[in-house]
Amino acid sequence: MGEQRNFLWLNGIFDEVTVGSFTSISPASNFWQRGFVEALQSRGCRVDLVGHAIERVWPFGRLFVHGKQTRFYPGLTGTAIGYVNTPIVRGKVQYIQYLRAVKRL
Repeated sequence: MGEQRNFLWLNGIFDEVTVGSFTSISPASNFWQRGFVEALQSRGCRVDLVGHAIERVWPFGRLFVHGKQTRFYPGLTGTAIGYVNTPIVRGKVQYIQYLRAVKRL
């Protein structure tokens, strides 16, 4: 490859405990993404994650989803964002949180 490539992965890739506590996270999708990102890393690429835990909308899921409630898979680094989990507010809050996290990188 020659030069190091940097990637920004806009999705969370979580450890088993997080996947178990957020049942809306697809274990298969999480597994596939982990393998892809680890393959990039094995080629010398730097991959930073910005993502959130998927949760059913309140009242069927948590009202507040905090980034601190999650952990990325070991060896992966990045920022887990939190959000208010109501139908109208969720998308707007996630947009702002993603924008802030990406600007910090």
